[in-house]
Amino acid sequence: MGILLQLRMLTISALNRFVIRKEVVFSNLTPKPKQLIMNMHILNDINWLAVLVGAVGYFFLGAIWYSFLFQKSWTRLSKIDMNDPNMKKGVAAIMFGSFVMMFITSIAIAILAVLIDVHHWQEGLHLGLLTGLGIAFTSMAINMLYEKKPIGLYFINGGYQLLGNIIAAIIISVWR
Repeated sequence: MGILLQLRMLTISALNRFVIRKEVVFSNLTPKPKQLIMNMHILNDINWLAVLVGAVGYFFLGAIWYSFLFQKSWTRLSKIDMNDPNMKKGVAAIMFGSFVMMFITSIAIAILAVLIDVHHWQEGLHLGLLTGLGIAFTSMAINMLYEKKPIGLYFINGGYQLLGNIIAAIIISVWR
């Protein structure tokens, strides 16, 4: 076998194990182009109400986090003047946009929950830790390093993303 064919077979084997659901059985081991595309039937296995509730939980955490728990620290560290009349412009669009992003995050968490077969709150906690710490928290760290933002702001925002991922993952995992 040529090296390119071996690499192609190895790639397809890896995709079969990690991207294509474990219930899918391939009768022919010959590589097919359609095997390289993620199985979109996984979307049928998602509880969309759980995704919505997970996103709402994530969103309401933000209301508590930034309005009550860390409002003073967050506004000081991000240099936001809450008395500025321009701050109130476009707030509805910002809220809607942030909810859409939380919904997309919840969809990604639901896809992972289906792929790795997560059903219990403890597994949801681990999944939320993985996505929150391994993706959201660290992605924010990259931006914060280049933007030279205060470390306290990073922990406030990163902590919110971490806890939001955990809340969404637990709701989605338990409600599968």
